[in-house]
Amino acid sequence: MECKEELKKLDELRKYTKDKYHFYVKTDLEKNEWRLYRRYIDQDVYFSQDNKAIMTSETNTIEELEKYLKEHYEPSFWDVVNNASIYIMAVLWVLYITVLIIFKKSTYFSGFLLGGLVINLVYLVISARLNQRHYDVVFLELVEESNRLDKKIRENRKKLEEEIEVLEEENNDESK
Repeated sequence: MECKEELKKLDELRKYTKDKYHFYVKTDLEKNEWRLYRRYIDQDVYFSQDNKAIMTSETNTIEELEKYLKEHYEPSFWDVVNNASIYIMAVLWVLYITVLIIFKKSTYFSGFLLGGLVINLVYLVISARLNQRHYDVVFLELVEESNRLDKKIRENRKKLEEEIEVLEEENNDESK
């Protein structure tokens, strides 16, 4: 694949990363280098050695990357709500136009309907965008906190098991 075509393909794949992954692309005249990382809000975790690349251009092809991203793509709730609301508003606009055609002299009714449609459309678009970003960030923080706590629990459990083994060995030595 030519370098420019490959770069266009990589740009198209960015829409599948959302807030879940960080997509690093280094462009060169002869070759594009890319890496896919898990995105973390906590910078200590993000820049730590634990955050290894999930896929790289050295070990994977762009087709494998595309397949992986499409399999793991989860449209956000607010994307779905926003798209559905826009379709509903389009249907309401068609209804408004048909009301205008049928009831030509009813300016109060059509004006009231038009005002409601415009206000609802503006509210829908603004609130959906704000809510989407807020909930994506909150959910990502919750997942990271859960993963951190899970890791601490595993480490503490391992330490406790080691201490129990040491105490059991000491107890066995004393009983002999």
